[in-house]
Amino acid sequence: DTTITGKCGENATYAFDKNTKTLTISGTGVIDSTDSNFPSSDSIVSLVIKNGITGIGAWVFDECKNLVSIYMSDSVTEIGEWAFYQCTALEKVAFSENLTTIGEMAFGECSKISSIRLPNSVKVIENQAFYECTGLKSLTLSTNLVSIGDYAFQDNSLSTASSSGIFFSTQTLPLYRLILPRPAPT
Repeated sequence: DTTITGKCGENATYAFDKNTKTLTISGTGVIDSTDSNFPSSDSIVSLVIKNGITGIGAWVFDECKNLVSIYMSDSVTEIGEWAFYQCTALEKVAFSENLTTIGEMAFGECSKISSIRLPNSVKVIENQAFYECTGLKSLTLSTNLVSIGDYAFQDNSLSTASSSGIFFSTQTLPLYRLILPRPAPT
């Protein structure tokens, strides 16, 4: 059989296609655990999180060294701490349009990510969330950010970052210490 299946949360299941090396997560709730059949971290190349999954738990996909792309359905609202830490081949992340929180070190040391566009739903980027993303050159921030944690974007290749058409020079504004004002009520 070319597909491995199992549980990865109370109401979350996975299917891993050995041929395409794609891990697909389905169900509801948070991805927060793995079972004994869960594919090894070096075998996953593509991750698809289907509608119904609301969160990605801490440490679930850390050190997936061959993970290149992530697609999150719009049901995902939170990425836990260290969730994708040291996914050193990761190049593309399609964030949920309803994502509100990116946890501490969630994408720490993901050195091949070159561009990030955060949806306007993101309100909190915790400490070191994108720490040592050394390939990061382009960043578009949410217009609804309440805070960016300490060192969230430290050690990257950014020359500019933007939020709602406003560009920040990272030479004059240390983005890793940026705290944004609360958005005006609408």
